[in-house]
Amino acid sequence: MSDYKRFVSYIYGYEQGEKRENTGFVKVNARGDECKIWVHVKGFYSHRQRPYRVYVFTQKRERLELQASSLGGGRIMVNKLDGIDVNFTGESPTLIVHNLDQPGHVAEVTSMLSHKSVNIATMQLYRNKRGGDAVMVLETDQPMPEDSVAWLAHLEGVIKVTYLNTVQEDEHGV
Repeated sequence: MSDYKRFVSYIYGYEQGEKRENTGFVKVNARGDECKIWVHVKGFYSHRQRPYRVYVFTQKRERLELQASSLGGGRIMVNKLDGIDVNFTGESPTLIVHNLDQPGHVAEVTSMLSHKSVNIATMQLYRNKRGGDAVMVLETDQPMPEDSVAWLAHLEGVIKVTYLNTVQEDEHGV
């Protein structure tokens, strides 16, 4: 249990750059290379649905900026990722690959998933402009092996790889 870390942080609403009331909290549990984050919010009710931005920072000082909207019932839809319009829930294991918009990146990622027997449930491709930055969002039926994420991160033209897994497996891997 020595590698187990846990903390809670409060969330505050901001209006025109000024800190307002407490709107919830975040609970984080980390062990080894796995980090689980629970976000509890209150008071996000209005006559119109509007997106909220969340910034996630890693120990390596990488930043992931998410903009999401509530779907109700504790579910969210991520609408924007690092400034690029996207559309996913993260309810399945989700692989997010930021890369240069060049031929071959989709083939490399999908070939690796096939080799690891990971089935793609949904795949979406986005880019900010032709030849610019691109993002692949792949939701899968099975969790990805950790070594696969590390392998992808070292490919030429890959800028950043993020893996989200909110699915709990039983002892049979289901």
